[in-house]
Amino acid sequence: MRPFIIGKSYKPRAFDKKTGAQLGFYYRNNAKAWMTSTLYQEWLRDWDQQLGQEIPPRKVLLLQDNFSGHIVPEGLVNIRVENFAPNLTAHIQPNDQGIIRCFKAHYRAKYIERAIAHYDGMVTPSKIYDIDQLSAMRLADAIWQEVSPMTIQKFWQKAGILPNTDVASTSPHPSIPISALVHDAVCQEDPLVHAEQRVVDAMDRLAERGVLQKGNRMDIQSLLCPMDETDLLEETSDEEIYKAVMEA
Repeated sequence: MRPFIIGKSYKPRAFDKKTGAQLGFYYRNNAKAWMTSTLYQEWLRDWDQQLGQEIPPRKVLLLQDNFSGHIVPEGLVNIRVENFAPNLTAHIQPNDQGIIRCFKAHYRAKYIERAIAHYDGMVTPSKIYDIDQLSAMRLADAIWQEVSPMTIQKFWQKAGILPNTDVASTSPHPSIPISALVHDAVCQEDPLVHAEQRVVDAMDRLAERGVLQKGNRMDIQSLLCPMDETDLLEETSDEEIYKAVMEA
């Protein structure tokens, strides 16, 4: 599925007066670029409708955490939603087991590689990291495609919540049993190790050019999970979001 991107402006300057949809993105906006129950319900209804248009209609089970904005709309036909028990998300959520971190690592690496290309292209050093919103969205969209289905399956297995994988009929590749696909994924190089090594290699190349000094180099943990980002991810109620938006 394509990324759901939430920004602050309806038509940022980089959009050149076009909408997110005209540029090929599932894009919404509010003053704080937050996920709200209204946006979440709209996305779920859209997805439910898309599933119903498949032949035959596709049925899915969606597992979600207890974030206050994750309010399920009434009338869903093709999506069944179940919540994780309180305080369990971090332990069994496949996204938290490594899928999100893989995505972020690939994004950081590509962003640094982009800066290196700018530096080698004689862009002023102070400008090599500059990126507008549309370019960042396109970068994120491309990087998400690099998080392979095998990677996703691997972390679903790691989370320990997959059903019996001996049933071949549920395989996304009908000719290959899921058990075989999962086994292949486990045998492959750890995708998270590979993604993080890509970041390290990119920073090494930046350092070789003298752009990155040893004293300024961040470790992987700080680079992929900065404190200010962690603060933004703390649960926020719709009332708080409403107040912030109205004040803005």
